[in-house]
Amino acid sequence: MKILFVTTDWMKYYVGEGDEEKVVPLCGYNFQNVNGLYYGYGAGLEKINLEKLEGVNEETIEIEDDQVKDVLVVWLAPNRKGETCVIGWYKNATVYSDAMTELTLDSEQFEKTYTIVAASKGSILLPVEERSYVVEGLEAPLAYHMEEAKRAELLSYIHNYAGDCMNLVLKEKELTGVLSINMDYERYFYKADEFLAKDAYAKAIRCFNRAIQEEPNETLGYECKASILLSLKMYDEALELYKKVVALDESNDLAYYCIGLILGLKGMYDDALPYFDQYLERRSQDYHVVAERAYIYFVQGNKAKAEEAIEMAYKNERENPVVTQIYKRIVQK
Repeated sequence: MKILFVTTDWMKYYVGEGDEEKVVPLCGYNFQNVNGLYYGYGAGLEKINLEKLEGVNEETIEIEDDQVKDVLVVWLAPNRKGETCVIGWYKNATVYSDAMTELTLDSEQFEKTYTIVAASKGSILLPVEERSYVVEGLEAPLAYHMEEAKRAELLSYIHNYAGDCMNLVLKEKELTGVLSINMDYERYFYKADEFLAKDAYAKAIRCFNRAIQEEPNETLGYECKASILLSLKMYDEALELYKKVVALDESNDLAYYCIGLILGLKGMYDDALPYFDQYLERRSQDYHVVAERAYIYFVQGNKAKAEEAIEMAYKNERENPVVTQIYKRIVQK
């Protein structure tokens, strides 16, 4: 089995916010679902020697395009006692020899840098109270080997782990579940707000699914559910719902914008532009969106058009942090 051990800082969530240590992971997010994928990066992960990975050597054909697939990445961190503990793992990950950087439309991280990527399914971040498996003798930040008996014991622990996890990935049954309580139509949305105040996303979605079930031609249920999924970076699922909204109501400007945004977040910039254009035809003074469209022009290599658009947005709304960020990236870079 190919395995890589990564030692990073101790945090609670590893998603760039809410951590007690107030440290933002270098990649923006570790252990956060981004449209079905987890990314991994951190101090000391700029380069990874793939030939040192357990089960890989120069004579194998497993190293292709400077990457190795199907790697178990075990994440470690020293706790407050100084013990290096297992905090989680990515299964069947792809590990790159050099850091990959992609421009994105995500205002929280306009550049996404990583050397590790894995499917969200099969990846686990352990709750703090479950981080009791201590590992000794591994170099930080990267270790490629572990003594055979210890490795077998650790692999058994990972394979048999059936406890809780902190990383939020909604399962199919959570996406399709329906609230069983009968209410007036408007009450489903009030009830959903109560759940959202507690970050109970799956329960809120059940409320919206019930509203959709009762009024399938009303757009509000689809919009509310899509908004949650977009905030959780479940782009494919949110996109399907916003397209449903547009099919029901061609005049829904917000849905057009959200479709364009999601397509941009997925890197489908040519497809995203017509939706931004249609939205801005009606809301030309939404300079936040003007700036985002400018960034699409910039990513596509149309610097002149990007500069013209962002100059206009910055002139009218320089107090908007997203406008300012994009202005700095396009004009001052």
